Amino acid sequence: MPENGIDRETARSAAPKVRGEMTLLSDQVCIVTGAGQGLGRAIALEMAKEGATVALLERNADTLSTLSSDTLAISAALQDIDSTVSSVRKASAAIAQIARETKLLALNASVEAARAGGAGRGFAVIAGAVKTLADQIQAYSGESGSHLQALTNLLVQLQSRATAAGSIAQSAIAEGAAANEATSRLSALVGSVDDLVANIDSVAAPVEQSVASFAGMQQNLNELLETITQNGQHLDSAAVRTQSILNISDDLITFAVDNGVAPQDVPMIDLVKSKARELGEILVQAVARQEISMADLFGMYLQRGLVEVALLGGAQIDRYGNLNTSVIGSYTDPKTRLPGSGGACEIAINAQRVFIIMHLKKRAFVEQLDFLTSPGHLSGGDARQALGMPGGGPELVITDMAIFNFANAEREMQLASLYPGVTLAQVQAEIGWQVKLAETISQAIPPTNEELQLIRVQLDPTGMYSKRVREAPNTRPHGSA
Repeated sequence: MPENGIDRETARSAAPKVRGEMTLLSDQVCIVTGAGQGLGRAIALEMAKEGATVALLERNADTLSTLSSDTLAISAALQDIDSTVSSVRKASAAIAQIARETKLLALNASVEAARAGGAGRGFAVIAGAVKTLADQIQAYSGESGSHLQALTNLLVQLQSRATAAGSIAQSAIAEGAAANEATSRLSALVGSVDDLVANIDSVAAPVEQSVASFAGMQQNLNELLETITQNGQHLDSAAVRTQSILNISDDLITFAVDNGVAPQDVPMIDLVKSKARELGEILVQAVARQEISMADLFGMYLQRGLVEVALLGGAQIDRYGNLNTSVIGSYTDPKTRLPGSGGACEIAINAQRVFIIMHLKKRAFVEQLDFLTSPGHLSGGDARQALGMPGGGPELVITDMAIFNFANAEREMQLASLYPGVTLAQVQAEIGWQVKLAETISQAIPPTNEELQLIRVQLDPTGMYSKRVREAPNTRPHGSA
């Protein structure tokens, strides 16, 4: 985040995106509005067609209603005819019965006339005539009965068909009523669609106005971003100049003090240095007397970033300064199991600067660690920063043959200084990868007697570190800070 509190790049990249989203929203509203209007026109056209259909359905319903009434009337008339035909059939049956009885009577009369001889001859003629008439009546009655039976069957069929037609007409009337109801519902739906189209139209205008307003806002925002960018550039330039001035001020103060000139800040600087030394001595003594625990030391000093320089070592180190103090070989089945982190991992993560002290041996400077205990620059570059590690990571690797640093963009170990009498080939022979070389490789300057005296007498009077290093270089405690 820039010093002015505004993320210019985020604002610059977000503005076109917001403008694009608003334009897309406006286009979508226009599309929906056009679709709604087209839908309304299509429905109105269909409704016009539907109106003609409704009128036709209503006429058909009236016709069907009339047909149903007529059919029912015909059915009733056919029932009356059937009743009449039944009566005629009964009368025909009675006439046939009378004809049979008359024929029998004529037969009896003929018999009696034959017995009477000549006297009954006239009566016999009458009896013959009556018999002939009875035969004709019986024949006509039989024929009439056949016709009446056929008529009756026809009437039954007509009545059945009339009843079926009446049922069909009633069903058609019910379906017509249902169609009218569906048409009414469709009309209500069309009204709702019209309302929806009207609402879309009412929404489209404010959205278009908002898009137009946003276009103006976009112009203002672009101008504001341009102003912020220019101000940010000015601030960055001012910050660089200020830092340069501060650096020059530090150099000037140092130069003045070295030349015996006491500027106004010298007493305060001397006081701060003195108090810092006193506090450091108090801290060291408190830790030695176990008045401050290691947990307090790590929590209150290390994790707060108050440890400026830490000294670490290990059994293995790779090209990015990562250390192994856990195992040699497989972790589950190691050749050698080492003490472990012992706090070195936290020191490597949190200390402002880390100096690594190791003997230069090929078994220690390896291409691939058997186990990563304490992180250096991990995979190189800004890998530490990407994981949020607050400390600066390894700065120097000090060995018994050369000194290495990590002063490159890859944060890879590079040879910076050779000890007197040591060659590059000797150094490379003890490193498990092709060592990177600094632009300038200097020759290390041996410590002076004063520096040795300072280390052995003032800084480590008991020989806790320097004595052990002189007697057994590989046994320096790991993880000291």
